[in-house]
Amino acid sequence: MKMSMKKVVISILIINRKLSKKGFSLIELMVAVVILAIAVLGIFLAFSSAWTGMAEGRDRTVATNYARGEMEAIKNKSFETLNTEEPTNYIEGKFSISTNITNEIIEGEARTDLKRVVTTVSWEKRKGETREVKLEMLIYGYI
Repeated sequence: MKMSMKKVVISILIINRKLSKKGFSLIELMVAVVILAIAVLGIFLAFSSAWTGMAEGRDRTVATNYARGEMEAIKNKSFETLNTEEPTNYIEGKFSISTNITNEIIEGEARTDLKRVVTTVSWEKRKGETREVKLEMLIYGYI
């Protein structure tokens, strides 16, 4: 009986050694691929979201710079030359820039010595949404 017990133990050890040398089964490989795919998808979505956020931030910064440039150009003009009749509109790349100068109305009376300047820069996002940056200032002139 002792001899057969030794044979059983030896045969189990031999079987275990053979099984340990086989490597991964197909199911284990498929599970590993699914886990890897989920991890890669998560990283891809994070990068995609970050890229979209960076693009939107860049567009907002460029639009704000265009609006500030318009305001600085108006500040450098003399008060008498500011035209209140029609807005100025032009397109710079994908940005549409509009500047409107009006006489300020206080208590129902239009003041000729105080002008409101409104500069609006708008652009279209990828999905058809329109975004805009709007800056306003008042300019006082001695008359």
